[in-house]
Amino acid sequence: MKVTLTQPGIAGEYVVAEHRADGTLVLRPETSDEVIERFADRTLDEGELLDSFDRLDAALEREGRYAAIERRLGVEPASEEEFERHFGHLPRDAEG
Repeated sequence: MKVTLTQPGIAGEYVVAEHRADGTLVLRPETSDEVIERFADRTLDEGELLDSFDRLDAALEREGRYAAIERRLGVEPASEEEFERHFGHLPRDAEG
């Protein structure tokens, strides 16, 4: 069973890891592999695709996979200025 928490600081998708006799639920964060498995077997509409990207990004960050890739490749994320020099200006969500 999966649940969604919306409380700032802990918001995200969680899996019920244990349902105790007293009714207490033990939750664990959704893993990147679970996100991929959930969305990989079908065509997604735009909302589902965006949701899958957000959930995968959160899981990868939580699991430390981005940091591991950066260490392995010896790279660091580009600053906003570096990104724009390389790719040009991309509109932000509010800009369309």
